[in-house]
Amino acid sequence: MSAPVNNPALNLPPEMILGLLQALDNSSNPVVRGFHGLLQLHPVSRASMAISVSPNPPAELCDPSLAKPVSATGLESNLVTESVAYLASVSSASGSSSSAIVQDTSRTNEFNLVGNASGISGGQCCRNGIRRMNVDAPRRRKQPERIVEGEATARRVTRSSAAIVENAKGVAEETTADLRGVAVVDESEFSGSEDSGDDGTGSENESSGRKRKRSGKKGSIKKKKRTKKDPPPSWLTDGSPPELHTGTDSLLIELCRVISNDGLQSLTDMAQHLIRPETCKPTADYSLNVESIIAACSQEDVMQTVTDFRHMMLLIRLAFHLQRELTPVPGVVPTPSIFSIASIYRVKPKSLWNWYSMGSRLIHLAAGAALGLKTRILYRSVTTNLLVDSLAFALRNPEHSSLSAPLVALMGDTLIPQIGRLRNFAPLRSILQYDIFANVSKDQPGCCIDFFDVESMDALFDGFQTNLFVLPRRSDIWSSVLALSDRSMHCSFESLSPSNSVLGELREAILIVTPLILSDNPSPKIQPKQRRAWTKTERTKAESAAPAASIDHLKQLLKGAHEGGKRKQDSYVRITHSIFKGSTLKLCDSTDAFMGLVFSEASDIIRDSMAKLQAILEHADPSSSNLCHSDKRGYSYDSIHFDMYNRFAERVGDGSPDNVHPHFLYRDGNGHGNHNQRATYLAKAIKNNPERYQSITDILEGICKIVCSVLQKHLPDAFDQLRVFCEILPLNHMPVTYPFPGFVLNIRVCTDAHVDANDNTICVVIPFGTYKGGELVLYEAGLVLEIQEGDILIFPSHRLTHFNLHFIGVRGSIVMHSDKEVNAWNVNRNGWDCHMVVKK
Repeated sequence: MSAPVNNPALNLPPEMILGLLQALDNSSNPVVRGFHGLLQLHPVSRASMAISVSPNPPAELCDPSLAKPVSATGLESNLVTESVAYLASVSSASGSSSSAIVQDTSRTNEFNLVGNASGISGGQCCRNGIRRMNVDAPRRRKQPERIVEGEATARRVTRSSAAIVENAKGVAEETTADLRGVAVVDESEFSGSEDSGDDGTGSENESSGRKRKRSGKKGSIKKKKRTKKDPPPSWLTDGSPPELHTGTDSLLIELCRVISNDGLQSLTDMAQHLIRPETCKPTADYSLNVESIIAACSQEDVMQTVTDFRHMMLLIRLAFHLQRELTPVPGVVPTPSIFSIASIYRVKPKSLWNWYSMGSRLIHLAAGAALGLKTRILYRSVTTNLLVDSLAFALRNPEHSSLSAPLVALMGDTLIPQIGRLRNFAPLRSILQYDIFANVSKDQPGCCIDFFDVESMDALFDGFQTNLFVLPRRSDIWSSVLALSDRSMHCSFESLSPSNSVLGELREAILIVTPLILSDNPSPKIQPKQRRAWTKTERTKAESAAPAASIDHLKQLLKGAHEGGKRKQDSYVRITHSIFKGSTLKLCDSTDAFMGLVFSEASDIIRDSMAKLQAILEHADPSSSNLCHSDKRGYSYDSIHFDMYNRFAERVGDGSPDNVHPHFLYRDGNGHGNHNQRATYLAKAIKNNPERYQSITDILEGICKIVCSVLQKHLPDAFDQLRVFCEILPLNHMPVTYPFPGFVLNIRVCTDAHVDANDNTICVVIPFGTYKGGELVLYEAGLVLEIQEGDILIFPSHRLTHFNLHFIGVRGSIVMHSDKEVNAWNVNRNGWDCHMVVKK
């Protein structure tokens, strides 16, 4: 809504207006600059500028009383035309070498320049504000320079914004194109350079509108606008697609994670319940004992999964039916609309439109993933149209999208082969092959489309009107799925699982009792400045360790390496990987004190998960996959902590008044309390990037369960000690790494000698990558362990000095550990137990 014509903001004395113009000229405040620009449009200001150019300006420009009143938000278009025409005539009459103004006074502007005062951009319309690409504060345009007295300036309307631009230092040449009768000057021509002509002919020709020869830089003349007579442009087909929408990579990783055994088992269970619906009926009555409530919760979980799947299928089918109803029929008037259909079936139009939109999204996703079941994972995750299209494009044609090479390889190794296995899963076939998509095709209303025929489903989904570009044809990575399936029906969960992906029953460990008495071999005291040199010396000794060829040979070497319960000086024994491959090896001293355990029974499962982890890391940081030599000068490695901390917690709760909430308490003299660290707290790596943390923990979930099973079987006492902290975390949270509260991700790791004095009991090391070397050395035990990708090493890191030998290749590790400071939380919640409900 524009301001009234007699707005007092512009009915000011001329002296005040000129004073404000001078006082506010150098202000950087956007509001003040906008007001300053508005004052410049006042007739008094224009008259003052005209007087500075010519001693005899038109009277209508000098006398404010003769001009029309100007609103607070704009000005009348005829004033613009008159000003431009006058300035052009002044320049032409002067005969100087300064540039002339292109003019057209035959008619006035055909549109009214009433709009935003900060940039006059067209008619009074809500679409003519400054265009912004996001919700953040917009970037302000650079303000025009000050007008130099005596310099001819132009008010010109550009093609791009139709906005008045002031302070053109030198106007180059006229542009013959006419925009709605307004003088149009090419912005690129305002370079500030003077014209090369010395006589007044050039200026006279320009002011009369005739074309002159251009002298200057190449390419300065704008390209001529293409007309209908020009031949159509030639198109090239080797362009690069745009960057994928934010979140696409995370959702693809989530899709690939479903290949885990838990995800496949839940899919199998859902299929069985769909076949036998009576097994998932809600329980009407149940007793209030624990067994009954647990059974009811389990039943409700199953029902939720089945309901989500059925809802997804209903939305897809409803979208097909609505589109058929909304398609115009020749000779039938009027065409139905969402509102008319909603009125017929007595449903809210907004609800019906939302269902139509959700079904369209699912169809577009299914067109990319080839199997609608995969979209169930994204059912509540994909909320924007850009993300839907980006994900569908990446699924259909991953090699030619902007996906990183590691994610493309991850899809080819996990997601796409699994879709091929699902095509032959009998329970799903029996559910989906009959009448799920019957009557959805307008051309063949009675047909039934095989849900597992990829090419037929692509033709169906691609024919749906999504008002987006039709997805490209499937790339070569889908060749295995596009091939004819073997039509062999499988019904079991094992048939869906990749080979060697199911962990069997754990075997008994091979026990090695060394002659060492660990308590008689204290850890060396290494000064920080001497650590590097000390490690280098011990590495040289460890590299020449005698390798054990068998278990008996290992026992023999250990017996010779120890004397009187102590390790002989400079003696090391290498435990080769061939000794414990496919089994579990447990090491203890002569007093039955635990020294280490190597688990190698699930190498295939661990390697598969670690390959996915490496793909995620390489996608996030391509340098993580670079070949590394740890013995080269300048070597370093990265550590990312995904921990639940209690080490630096504020433990001053003892004696605090229990009738006041801790948020209002602080110690006298401190001035404030550290409220965020009075309980356990998350590491910054988790808080700053929760999506990346979730992706990594999803990949490690299966490995963490293996570690938990190994600890329960082979180290039950350590397991019971570790799990206490994880079972009393805030809000009864259970970490993925249970019984450890967190883990550290090491990249390109080769450690110097150290003891993790703050660790609680034991730690778990899981190496990954393709490398040579990198053996772990336990100094007090005199052991060199050849652990490779797929192995799990457990040892008392708080007691044994350990370091790595140098490696060549790509090497990383996952280290699960617990801080000994968790005991303060276990005992009395860091002294704040009086403010909590703690049942002992």
